[in-house]
Amino acid sequence: MQRQRRRYAATAVLLAALLVLGAAALLGAADNPTLVGLKVKVALLERFGVDALRVDVDVQNGTATLAGTVKKRETAELAEGIAKSVAGVRRVENDLKLAEYQNDPSKLDVAGRETERELEDGLLKSKVRVRLIEEMGADAMRIGTEAADTTVTLELPRDLSRDRREEAVRIAKQVPGVVRVLTVDKK
Repeated sequence: MQRQRRRYAATAVLLAALLVLGAAALLGAADNPTLVGLKVKVALLERFGVDALRVDVDVQNGTATLAGTVKKRETAELAEGIAKSVAGVRRVENDLKLAEYQNDPSKLDVAGRETERELEDGLLKSKVRVRLIEEMGADAMRIGTEAADTTVTLELPRDLSRDRREEAVRIAKQVPGVVRVLTVDKK
């Protein structure tokens, strides 16, 4: 149980890191395949939660390829439509496989609740990072971002202008799911 919980938590943290690093390389290029792939992954995570953690997304020339295993038939069947709804995706190749159903509530129930919260925090953080990068470009790469429950904390560089600071807060507040935005100066 503990091992599975750690694996889910590590996956959520890795996902958030990959989203941030991938977006960092892009600096907001809306048609960039990496950013489009990140947006597909976020959309899948929003809809399917933990079941989408094992879905790999690769976008090339407007074609999104979905690969991996999922536990729920619903995820495998609906993932294609969700991917197609993301701007920049013209076609979807759905290579998702249905994993063997393993139901052990004693292990999954406790770990699942905590993992869902960690996933929601990582997802919210990633959505804020993507929006900041899309709207602020290179300045967004200097802003640290953390999320807990519905609160986002922006760690702002001291030399970032007042207007850019206010813009970052405004952008973060517009992300669905964000209730409160806190700011701290970067050390």
